[in-house]
Amino acid sequence: MQKPEMSSSSASNDEKPSPDQSAFWWLIGLATLLLLGSAWIAWQQPPKPDANRTTAPGWIDTLQYPIEYNVFKRVTVINAGLQAVFALDQRVWAVGGRGLIVHSEDGGKSWQRQTSGTDARLKSITFQADGQQG
Repeated sequence: MQKPEMSSSSASNDEKPSPDQSAFWWLIGLATLLLLGSAWIAWQQPPKPDANRTTAPGWIDTLQYPIEYNVFKRVTVINAGLQAVFALDQRVWAVGGRGLIVHSEDGGKSWQRQTSGTDARLKSITFQADGQQG
């Protein structure tokens, strides 16, 4: 009886991948690098200076400042304990520790520090009858 012959392709374990398989894995690697690179670029992007202001529509503006969905979660950092807040329309005042007085003309979107002349903790806000001085 004759022994069955083994084909040379099944006997060799050192086969090289086909060109189609090599191209597939090369494309997978390239797609992964593109995905990671674009995610890194998006992570490094600074937030829009005024997130509530709309810009003229254009694809460059969209790339530079993407649409922010959680603008309301942005908080202005005030490094002092606040004790009292007073608001009149869009004008807001807040006082706190170490003589802190901050004032906003735009409903709290931006704040300006005012001098109080003291380092004591300010606990309340009171205005004079003219409503101009407090």
